[in-house]
Amino acid sequence: MLLRRMETYGFKSFADKTELEFDPGVTAIVGPNGSGKSNISDAIRWALGEQSIRTLRGSKAEDIIFAGSAKRRPLGAAEVSLIFDNADNLLPVDFTEVVITRRIFRSGDSEFYINKAACRLKDIHELLADTGLGRDSMSVIGQNKIDEVLNSKPEERRSFFEEAAGITKYKNRKREAQRKMEETSANLDRVRDLMTEIESQLEPMAASAERTRQYRVMQTELTAVQATLLLNRLSKATGVMKDARQELTDLTDREIAAATQVAADEAEKEQTSGALIAVESDLTTAEAALMEANTTIERLEGKKAVLHERVRQSNRSCERLQSEQEDLAGNLDELNQSLTAAKAAAAAAADQYLAACAELDELTHSYDKAATAVELLITQIENGKEQSFAQLQELTDVRNALRTTERDTLRLQSLRTGLEKEKNQFHEQLAAIEAAKMQMQQELKELSDRAMGFDEALQTIQAQKQENTYQQQAADRDEQNMAGRLQETKSRLGIMVNMQKDYEGFSRGVKELLKNSSSWRSGICGAVAELFTVPEEYVVAVETALGGALQHIVVENETTAKHGISFLKNGHLGRATFLPLTTVRPGTMRDREQQAAQASGAVGMASQLVSCDTQYHGVRDFLLGRTIVVRDIDAALRIARDNNFSLRIVTLDGQQIHPGGSMTGGSVQRRESSFLSRHNEIASLKQSVRELEKEWQSAHQLSDELRRQQQVLAERSDKLRAEQKDCQIRQAELAVNLERSGSDRQRTLQALQTLQHEVTENSAEEAALTVQASILRDKISALETHEATAKEQVRDWQCELTHLQAEKENCSQRITNRKVASATLEQNLSSLRVQCGQSEQQLAQLRQKTAKQEEEMAAALAEIAASNEEIHSLEEQKSICSALRETVQQKRQALYEKKMGILTALQKLERRIRDGRRRHHDTQTRLHETQLMMTKYELEKNYCEEQLATMALDVDQAEDLKRPGSQEELAREAHMWEEAINALGPVNPAAIEEYERLADRYAFLRRQSDDLTAARDYLMTVIRDMDATMSRQFGQAFAAINEKFSDIFSRLFGGGHAELELLNPDDVLESGIDISVQPPGKKKQNLSLLSGGERALTVIALLFSFLAYRPAPFCVLDEIDAALDEANVQRFSDFLQDYAKKTQFILVTHRKGTMEAADIMLGVTMEESGISRLLSVKFMDKAV
Repeated sequence: MLLRRMETYGFKSFADKTELEFDPGVTAIVGPNGSGKSNISDAIRWALGEQSIRTLRGSKAEDIIFAGSAKRRPLGAAEVSLIFDNADNLLPVDFTEVVITRRIFRSGDSEFYINKAACRLKDIHELLADTGLGRDSMSVIGQNKIDEVLNSKPEERRSFFEEAAGITKYKNRKREAQRKMEETSANLDRVRDLMTEIESQLEPMAASAERTRQYRVMQTELTAVQATLLLNRLSKATGVMKDARQELTDLTDREIAAATQVAADEAEKEQTSGALIAVESDLTTAEAALMEANTTIERLEGKKAVLHERVRQSNRSCERLQSEQEDLAGNLDELNQSLTAAKAAAAAAADQYLAACAELDELTHSYDKAATAVELLITQIENGKEQSFAQLQELTDVRNALRTTERDTLRLQSLRTGLEKEKNQFHEQLAAIEAAKMQMQQELKELSDRAMGFDEALQTIQAQKQENTYQQQAADRDEQNMAGRLQETKSRLGIMVNMQKDYEGFSRGVKELLKNSSSWRSGICGAVAELFTVPEEYVVAVETALGGALQHIVVENETTAKHGISFLKNGHLGRATFLPLTTVRPGTMRDREQQAAQASGAVGMASQLVSCDTQYHGVRDFLLGRTIVVRDIDAALRIARDNNFSLRIVTLDGQQIHPGGSMTGGSVQRRESSFLSRHNEIASLKQSVRELEKEWQSAHQLSDELRRQQQVLAERSDKLRAEQKDCQIRQAELAVNLERSGSDRQRTLQALQTLQHEVTENSAEEAALTVQASILRDKISALETHEATAKEQVRDWQCELTHLQAEKENCSQRITNRKVASATLEQNLSSLRVQCGQSEQQLAQLRQKTAKQEEEMAAALAEIAASNEEIHSLEEQKSICSALRETVQQKRQALYEKKMGILTALQKLERRIRDGRRRHHDTQTRLHETQLMMTKYELEKNYCEEQLATMALDVDQAEDLKRPGSQEELAREAHMWEEAINALGPVNPAAIEEYERLADRYAFLRRQSDDLTAARDYLMTVIRDMDATMSRQFGQAFAAINEKFSDIFSRLFGGGHAELELLNPDDVLESGIDISVQPPGKKKQNLSLLSGGERALTVIALLFSFLAYRPAPFCVLDEIDAALDEANVQRFSDFLQDYAKKTQFILVTHRKGTMEAADIMLGVTMEESGISRLLSVKFMDKAV
């Protein structure tokens, strides 16, 4: 299988649709930091089913969707597709090309596809299982994967080995089988609970069915009597209803006649009311006309008063206008005189203003000339300053060069003194080396003579140690055998204890209840299996008798039971049965059960074989009080047959006979799967552990004694060897020191020659610096002279500039004064011109006002004449309105008298209508009473018919059941049957059918129990087979990976040793895996103490060992070579090329050595901020 291509759209920084082609061999992905290289490995990991957003370097799901940039908006979804070449059919689908697609939206919704067909994430995991690309595989190693692998716990680390060993699918199947077995066990417990409950219900239900049969006979007779009573009442009601119908017809006719008379009177009343309304309307019209006439007269009077007031106002206006005309004539003369004086003053001011403007022009010309001269002189001064500054800068540079030269000269002089001193020191060292060499040669000769006596003493001690070793080995073997047996027994004891603590074999809900720490937990006494103690020989029989009741929860009261049920319901933990001590009531043992318990072959009642605290005796008797334990199946059958198969019997080997004759039997489960059996076995194992510990102690003491003797011999041998080693070390040190002294002498001679050469060069350099300093001093003198001349010239120009600036300021002051005077003259001239204009305007306004007043005078006189004429007209209209008002008042009086006559006639009609209505109401009352009586007997008739219907009878059927006798006799007979039925007590009408259904259900549950037992046994067999297969396959894979890991580690590190260890070899399926590492030249140490490069190289060795055992289709490595040095990068590259023949590698790297091993290079860049782009190079194509 090969990863051919990856297509991505909207994933992290890949905003546009991007395709990456992958060929066999090594593909390198390179690019600058932050360009999006690692997003490619994240995309592959995500498409393969990674669920952890933190692993994908995000904090929430939408972080993997392109978040937008300065020029691009965020996208709403991300999609990645991986295209695999499945020509080798490694993937279990009938396609040569398989496309796995994963898509996510910002809403959080995800979609998965296989070859464009929608699927689940679980389907992708199952498709990739055991291909080397599973969830826990090392097919994608990210930047933090190295630390994750090395820092993970041994138990977590084994998931990588399980994926490589190919047992992941078996573990998934085992978990599924265990889940099914738990469900099967829970179902079996529920079925057995139901069977137990049904067994206790069968006998009471049979008695209830018999009472129901008697009840049905009595009820038939009672029904016949009750039907007769109802028929008699029905006949009476029918006769009464017939008479009532005739009376109802007569009353209806009388009620209609009375209603007709009342209607005629009311019609006449309506006609009279209409006439009254017409008169009232005419009266209202007359009153309105009278009111209108009064209003018109009042309006004419008001208008006449207004006209009189208008005449008075017009006379006053004429008087006011005549007075104002006289005042306007005086004001007009005064304005003409003032206008003549203002025009003369304006002419004089204009002449003064023209003279001031001419003088101002002359002063402005003088100022401009002075300003030009000032600007020219400022420019000359600035140029002079710049030249002076440049000369000063050059002078500073030369002075700095002189100081540098002088410092270098002093440094050379000091260096020459030091070289002379160092030369003398080397001469002294050379003499000391010669003296030390002669002394070391003498000591070396003495040590050679001393070392010859150590060999004989060591040979003697070695012979004694060998003899002691033989004895020690024999004692150690005995101790190890004893320790192995002890450890095995302790392990089994620990497993048993842990199984008890974990309530192994109990359903999930019961486990959670017993482990719960809520406040109501104190009310739980425990499971039945915890509270009962059973002798070993009766365990199988009691367990079979209890069945699912072993997991029943004993509680103090029903309140605790309610809390437990709520806990299970809220947590969706399944169901459980509770036995409150306050409500559980054991059944009474029957005589035949006691006799059967004492029969031949019987052991006794099951409740008598179980011991428990006194407070739980009620629970014990409730569960086992009616179960008999016998020796074997033959005795059970004999006792059951003698008692008509009405007893519940259990044999010592677990066979069971139920009431009714059904039998249950077969093989039983292993002892360790039973809670009661484990309890007894734990006590046995504890005794065995105590005995084995005593035997091991004796063997350990003997071994310690031999070990102490061996230690004494070893100490003597070590002491001699240490002395011998010290002697040899000293000889080696002297040899090395002699060789070193020769090297020191040669090095000292070379140093003397070097010092002599440096002294000569120092003298030549000092002479050159002296000449250079003299030249620099001459140049400084010339520059200082030139600088003084330039400064003098600048000072002269500054004096001339001060004189010109003073002249310029004088001109500026004179110009300002002339401008102020001109402005004052111009303002006075403008003021005089404005004054003349205002006087002319006022003169024109006075003339206009005079003409307007004359017009107003004429209008006021005309208005007075018109008002007098209108007053005369209003007086004539008032006379006409007064005559009309007298006529309307007479008409109103006549209408009022007519209205009073109509009201008198209307009162008489109302009295007659009231009498007719009273008679009509009395007739209606009689009619209503008759209708009520008829309704009453109709209800009686309907009631009788309904009662017959409730008895499932019609009238004809009731006639067939009719009994003779009067109503009183029939009532007494009905009462007698009712008392007989009551004497039977409560009767379940459906008891017969329920009994039949309950018997059928019991038979069905018996078949279900047998089927569930067989299914549970089959699942246990399947789990054992899978455990054996996984143990064998994992053991083979672990050994092969360990061997390859050791070899690859040595090759990558250039030596050293590494191995994999199972922390618990006895439990291959659950044991953690530890990694033991010893780099070359170092001692074995913890992985956390390794350097970053060594840690990375260790993970690489583990990766290659997985690939060597089971080559993966492809492997993505994200900068795992970052911590390696150049030499290790080269080794890493060589391994990549070797393994690339079987595995496709995709590398994200910055290392040049790794790039050189690549067949294809993909470059990732970020031309636009926040958006990754792709470039690719095939080196094979370039080579061609």
